[in-house]
Amino acid sequence: MPLIENAVKHNVISKQYPLRVDIYTTNEDQLVVSNHIQPKNEENNSSGIGLKNLWGRYRMLTGKDIHISDRKEYFKVSLPLLNKPSKV
Repeated sequence: MPLIENAVKHNVISKQYPLRVDIYTTNEDQLVVSNHIQPKNEENNSSGIGLKNLWGRYRMLTGKDIHISDRKEYFKVSLPLLNKPSKV
């Protein structure tokens, strides 16, 4: 999944600083992928092309937008679910 790759690419991952990626759905029919920001010291200036490509593909296939939240501590991407889960 590109969002997991993105988290691994841009964050420090070590025994002292494990990377936690949360994946969950919301009551608003969103799939959310979120991680605590632990920037690498040698962080290259990312062009953001990976997220732009994901947005473009999602928009082309579904007609819906993804939402990206890049706050001080957390990076979060929300994608509208394509099919609502059936209630059991």
